[in-house]
Amino acid sequence: MADLNLPESIQGRVKEFYEYRWSKNKGTNRSELLEEFPYCLRNELLGIVNDKALNSIPILKQFDANIQRHVALLLEPLLLTQGEYVAKIGDAGQEIYFIEK
Repeated sequence: MADLNLPESIQGRVKEFYEYRWSKNKGTNRSELLEEFPYCLRNELLGIVNDKALNSIPILKQFDANIQRHVALLLEPLLLTQGEYVAKIGDAGQEIYFIEK
């Protein structure tokens, strides 16, 4: 990082992000791991993992399990550390976020 001449504050945030990510998943990237599975198994796993989030949206509750599983395939995890933000007031929204914790 130092070779990029980044401000120390940014270097600290990058370090904090990787330390937090490591503490949560020990270096495993869920997206990369799931890509190794056959489509059918990945589809089923993501449907189970994302069931709560998908069923919290009234319009998605109406759809059958097959459609919900296809929507689940489109979800991508986003890890943020304290102080980071998804969007600011006034930003144009093009995505939906499910806040886990």
